[in-house]
Amino acid sequence: MIKKLYAVLLFIIGGIIGSLLFCALQMKLKDISFNEVVVTSVADFSILALFVIIFGLIFRIFAPALINKQKKAASYIEHDLKDVSIDAILIDAIGVVIGLVVALIISMSYRSLLPPLWYSVITITLYFVFGFFGFVVASAKVKGHRKILDSRALRSHEKINSGTLKLLIRA
Repeated sequence: MIKKLYAVLLFIIGGIIGSLLFCALQMKLKDISFNEVVVTSVADFSILALFVIIFGLIFRIFAPALINKQKKAASYIEHDLKDVSIDAILIDAIGVVIGLVVALIISMSYRSLLPPLWYSVITITLYFVFGFFGFVVASAKVKGHRKILDSRALRSHEKINSGTLKLLIRA
């Protein structure tokens, strides 16, 4: 059932891409802006419908292959995350969120200074950089604290083991 829903979703996404491609071609051929793209004639509507159906079917045909690739990717990710604790994942996610919030604050400060295109490019770059830095810093902190906690746990086990060893020697 989920595979069928996913295939229908891919058909819809393909239809949307087909309609956007039709609009782009119409803009290029008639030299108009995106706001002026209008389907007025029956021929335009039939071409639009043809684009939607063709791209929808293309995506629908590739749906099983995409599902298999996504299952493989999910199994690889699951295998890699099997040894990672939940608290480490949570702390990494919090680090990413903090990095994104910092990027938002920085990007809002120069919003009125740049043209829209440059603002978008720089903002997207900032989001990637600060999100990555947030992840790296949070995972480094987790590894550092884990080493400290592991060394403390190791010392406490040594004390316990030496205490039981002394008890065994006395007996």
